[in-house]
Amino acid sequence: MDVLFAPLSLTPLQLVAVCVIGAHGLSDLALEGFQFEIYAFCFLLFDTTPDNVLAHCFACASVVHFSEDVGVLSSIALHVALLASAAKRGRNFAFDLVLLYMLAIHVPLHVFRLVDEGRLVGLALMVLGMAAAWCLAATQVESVTVFKLTRWMCMLVISHTASMALRNL
Repeated sequence: MDVLFAPLSLTPLQLVAVCVIGAHGLSDLALEGFQFEIYAFCFLLFDTTPDNVLAHCFACASVVHFSEDVGVLSSIALHVALLASAAKRGRNFAFDLVLLYMLAIHVPLHVFRLVDEGRLVGLALMVLGMAAAWCLAATQVESVTVFKLTRWMCMLVISHTASMALRNL
């Protein structure tokens, strides 16, 4: 799964989308009883993990994370479809599908969950983070042309997924 870490060329619109999507996890900072130990534990656990193991853990976390939106079986089907689209149409096409899913389904459902749970501080942090990311992306359009899913980003997604899963216990 080393392809997970290979750079992708970005259009300006994709750059803005990546920045805005990335900010949705800021809502974790306002979780009642949120413990930074979850993030610290994940980062310590995965810091020295080989890339291929981290990539598999990231993929599993992604399935779990999206299952909150569409259920486990649909999340598995979505990930299989993404793999098939990457094999058939290329990684950039699959990346566009992920961005579309995140913008059209995942982030809006995340917002609805925040509102439904009365987590307005988390919503405010997320919106402020998205606004800042949007502005940052708009100023960096000329200089940022590639996206590389780094180990740090993978660990952040795993941590975000673990915090959401533990919150639901």
